[in-house]
Amino acid sequence: MSPAPSGRSAGAWRCRLIGLLTGVTLAATARSADLPTALLACREVQDNDARLACFDRESARLAALAEATTPLTPEDRFGLPRAVTPTKEETGPRRQEATVLRARLRLVASRSDGLIVFTLDNGQVWRQLEPGSDLFARPGDAVQLSKGAFGNYWLRGASGRTCRVVRDR
Repeated sequence: MSPAPSGRSAGAWRCRLIGLLTGVTLAATARSADLPTALLACREVQDNDARLACFDRESARLAALAEATTPLTPEDRFGLPRAVTPTKEETGPRRQEATVLRARLRLVASRSDGLIVFTLDNGQVWRQLEPGSDLFARPGDAVQLSKGAFGNYWLRGASGRTCRVVRDR
C-alpha cells in the first residue's frame, strides 16, 4: 500500500476521520441519512488519492452539518458522556452544567435481565444499573434525576425511592 498523499500517514488521517465521525455522526444521521452512506462509499474507491479526496469531501460535509446544528441545552447534555458533549475549547467559556433534571415518565419497561428502562417526556432514555430497586414508577409520574459523586446519576421516583441509572439516549 502506498503512503497517503500530502505526507500524511494512513493511520493519522484515519484517526482524525474517526474522531470527526464520532463527534458528528448523531447529528448527521438525524438530519440526513445519505451522508453516512456516501462516506462509507468512499471505502470502495481503489485509488489512494481519490479515496482520500472522497473522505475529505464527505467529512467536510459532516463537519458543516455539525456546525449548523443548534447547541445542546444543559438539560439536553445532562447524563451524556463527556465524549459526546463539547469541550471547553470547542464552546468558549464553560457553559452551565445541570445537576438536576425534572421530567415525567413517558414509558417504563422491564428488560429480560430484570433492569428497568425509563423513557422521559423529553425523549431521553435512562437504564437502571442494578436490579432489585422497585420505584413503583408508572408512565406519567414525575421523576427527578440527580448527578451524584463519581459520575453516577440517580433517578428518584414519585414514591421517593431511588435507583442508579445511566443514560442510553
